[in-house]
Amino acid sequence: MYDGYYAIETNDLELSPKEIISNYGMLWQIEESFRIMKSTMEVRPVFHWTEGRIKGHFMV
Repeated sequence: MYDGYYAIETNDLELSPKEIISNYGMLWQIEESFRIMKSTMEVRPVFHWTEGRIKGHFMV
């Protein structure tokens, strides 16, 4: 069906194809970090949008 090919789309036109592929390969680490924050640390729900408020939420 897909012949082993897939596409990755980005809006960052400054990245090279190798950087895009490398960043995509690290996606699982980011997803795992969010999964840990949401479950193990029990900090749900988080309704903050600014960096300072998010950091403050986790510091409490």
